[in-house]
Amino acid sequence: MFTFRWAEPDDEVGETVVTITFAGRDGKTEMTFHQAPFPNAAEREGHRHGWQSGFEDLAATLAEGR
Repeated sequence: MFTFRWAEPDDEVGETVVTITFAGRDGKTEMTFHQAPFPNAAEREGHRHGWQSGFEDLAATLAEGR
């Protein structure tokens, strides 16, 4: 668990809490990610898109065995 906040002083999201958990599932590792609170759905979806892109890059790197 950690807190996240953009560096810009006019950021309307403010500080959020990010929680990441890992669990073994059928010989693999399942990651669950949660970030909150957000002031509105648009901000939440913007963060979701950004994190999803990063997770896709991580999955590709892991699949390559690097």
